[in-house]
Amino acid sequence: MKKRLLLFICIALPLVCIKSQQTSQSDKSALKTTWVSNGVRDNWFISLNGGIADLMSEEGWQMKFFDRVTPTIGLSVGKWISPVWGLRMNATSSKLQGFVSWNYADDSGDGLWYLGKNYDIPSGNTNLYADAATNGTFVRERFLKDKATSKYGVDGYTYNVTYAGISIDYLLNLKNFCMQYNENGLFNPIAYVGVGYSHTFKELDRTAVNVAMAKCGLMFDFRLSDAWSVNLDAQYIIVPEALDRRIGDNNIQDAIGNYTLGFTYKFKQRNFHVAELNDPKQIAALNNEINNLRKKLADRPSFKCPECPACPECPKLPPVVEVDKLKTPVEKYNVKFLPTPVYFRINSSVIDYNQWESIKKAAEYLRENPSQRIKISGYADRKTGTAAINKRLSEQRAKVVYDAMVNEYGISPSRIETAYLGDSVQPFEENDWNRVVIFVIP
Repeated sequence: MKKRLLLFICIALPLVCIKSQQTSQSDKSALKTTWVSNGVRDNWFISLNGGIADLMSEEGWQMKFFDRVTPTIGLSVGKWISPVWGLRMNATSSKLQGFVSWNYADDSGDGLWYLGKNYDIPSGNTNLYADAATNGTFVRERFLKDKATSKYGVDGYTYNVTYAGISIDYLLNLKNFCMQYNENGLFNPIAYVGVGYSHTFKELDRTAVNVAMAKCGLMFDFRLSDAWSVNLDAQYIIVPEALDRRIGDNNIQDAIGNYTLGFTYKFKQRNFHVAELNDPKQIAALNNEINNLRKKLADRPSFKCPECPACPECPKLPPVVEVDKLKTPVEKYNVKFLPTPVYFRINSSVIDYNQWESIKKAAEYLRENPSQRIKISGYADRKTGTAAINKRLSEQRAKVVYDAMVNEYGISPSRIETAYLGDSVQPFEENDWNRVVIFVIP
């Protein structure tokens, strides 16, 4: 009864957590949050564990813990779908040890022992089981190993079963579920549940046993580097009573406890980046603004404008970018740029350390010219990704530079506007240079 209750709690807890998370998120902003840098090949990992296994069978509790545990090994391959949840395939194997009380005087014990249909059966037994009370010698010779005495002074025998199990597990990162995701976090507690298949190997004259299993567990993962971590894992496996070939003592199932220490290697891409998608109304307004600008350009007069009278002297501005290969439509109409573009790596919206100086200079320009405004314009290179992906990526690049100007350098949001053109405009002839944010002086 206790085993079934524990299994129910382990399976129900992650489901309750998921429902709670969905409820809490329903009250948040209507803007959709998605995770990027998580393609089919991203965020995979492999783990190798070793430790001890404990067979919790009919009379195993009568032995001292360290007298009944045996070595075990485990191998896992999985993928994190998001920072909160993932899936893995987990395989474990061990030579388990159990205990059965035995009457040495009349060479008999309690319970039935599973034989299988293809093995010889003592006279007077069913076609599947042998009774230890009436066929003590047969059971002892076929199933039992060494004489032993329990911690309560009861005489008996030990017995061994070599098993292997494989399961599909659902992983829930409890820290990322409750707190903000941090890719460099030192400690991650991970709860999991799973279902799978267990196999007891055929040994000598003993038949193989194949049964279904359910499991739950808790793993503590400690970060060593970006690629490596060490973990402590405690898992509890519920299996039908026949796994160890012994039936009896009003037991309806057996259990296996695996307590292991292991290492995990995470394949690239290893981390996640959150992308905040804009309100569709804002996107529509920006598209209308772009279309209006295009219309004005298309409707411009073809004749040469008369020379205008000289203008009064303007405040001193930084020099216009002098790059021969810069070929944007707006440059043709004397639009000025700060000579401090911010370049990005491929498929990234993270500001590299060596690019912060460009943002700092743009902030200094606005401080020195308090009446001046600036436009942050993001781009993506045309030879990488699709038009839709590049449009979103250029938006993310413009937004992260905008956030840096406002949050890191204290520039008023009213003095900054953003634009993102994806790969529809390529400022530079060199493809790799177009992963860029440019500061435009209106």
